[in-house]
Amino acid sequence: MQLTKLETMVHPAAIVLGGIALSFLAALAPTKAHAIQLLPLQVAAGLLPYAVFGVIVAMLRNAVVMRAGLATLAAHLIVTVLQRGLSPDHGSGPLLVIVPLLAAVALMTLWPQAVQASSIDSGRAAKLPDETS
Repeated sequence: MQLTKLETMVHPAAIVLGGIALSFLAALAPTKAHAIQLLPLQVAAGLLPYAVFGVIVAMLRNAVVMRAGLATLAAHLIVTVLQRGLSPDHGSGPLLVIVPLLAAVALMTLWPQAVQASSIDSGRAAKLPDETS
C-alpha cells in the first residue's frame, strides 16, 4: 500500500509523543480539594498502545501501521474529550482504561507481520561472516 499525503506528513514519533501527552492529560483528575490527581492505572493503560505502536513501527513502517497509529490516537482523543471534557463530574470512567487497552490489542494483530519483516532483514545480516575468528 502506498502512503497517503497525510501519512507521509505525520512522523511516527509525532504519534507516539502525542499519545504520551494525551495519556498524561487523560489521567489528570480534579479532586474535591481543588487539586489535581494523577491516576497511575490510566497513565499505564494510556501509554501501552503507543509503546506497542513504537515497537511495531520500528520493525515495519507501511501504510497499515501508520493508519493504525493515527486511528489509535484519534480514538484516544475522542474518548478523552468525551470522558474528561463533556462528563459533568469529570469522572475517571472505565473508558479511559478500556479503549487504550483494546487499541493495544488491535495493534498486536500487526505483530506477526512486523516480526516476519524484521526476520527477513535480520536474515540478510545473519549471512555476514563472523569476525570473531
